[in-house]
Amino acid sequence: LPAPDPDLKARLLRIAEARGPAVLHRILAGLEPSAGLRLKPGDTPRIIRALDLAFRGISVPPFPKEHGIGPEWDGCSFKIFILAPGAGQVGRRIRERLDGMVLRGALDEARSLGRFLPEGHPARTAHGLPHLARVLAGDLSLVEALEHGAADTARYARRQRNYVRRIKDAVELSGDDSEPGLAARKILE
Repeated sequence: LPAPDPDLKARLLRIAEARGPAVLHRILAGLEPSAGLRLKPGDTPRIIRALDLAFRGISVPPFPKEHGIGPEWDGCSFKIFILAPGAGQVGRRIRERLDGMVLRGALDEARSLGRFLPEGHPARTAHGLPHLARVLAGDLSLVEALEHGAADTARYARRQRNYVRRIKDAVELSGDDSEPGLAARKILE
């Protein structure tokens, strides 16, 4: 892996100090969802390193490429459960999440990212960001940006679902099983 970028690290530390480390974690989760799941929101040093890699287009996958991680990993036995709600539920959750992000300041975050990320940088293609940038430029309405962002995210969710379905010995909980209480009971069985 390449050495960390000290200038980017300093800028990200300033953002974490000014707005809190959770902002960096949200950006990371948008750019690199698997890293966002693995890292805790307060783990600023690791989040900054993961963002450094994500901004360069480098991803550290959570599982080996062959998807056959087997029954032991780092000496721990485990079973993988995939919570897979129906497409309608996923679409509704995506729209709710996007609406909430806008209410919590996504346009301000897009404006900030636009100031420190150079044109053509891979992070400028994060889900929804190009559409929010067009809103800020006056080229797109917020409603249109949310529609485009929802469509982009739904396509990505389908790709993720297809990816995890190839994980060896994973158990998929679908439909009503993805409701948290039912899923928990199914996992404990």
